Amino acid sequence: MIWEVQPSKCLAHLHGHNSDVLSVSFSSDGKYVASAGLDKKVKIWDVQTSKCLASLEGHKEGAISVSISGDGKYIASRSIDKSVKI
Repeated sequence: MIWEVQPSKCLAHLHGHNSDVLSVSFSSDGKYVASAGLDKKVKIWDVQTSKCLASLEGHKEGAISVSISGDGKYIASRSIDKSVKI
């Protein structure tokens, strides 16, 4: 879920991971959010529409951390399998 702090309200529900989400990262312009889940996937979401734009696969175990670069061109993710994907 994406929440607005003041006033406190839910702006979006993001559905798509099949397991717990352990990390999220917003793009610097706030238009996109990336999420890393124990289902081994990294997903990219459009914040305004709540739609999943991409589901990135490749980790052999759960994805535990994700970060979007400042220019929005790259996403880095880290996994329990000790790999980093960019």
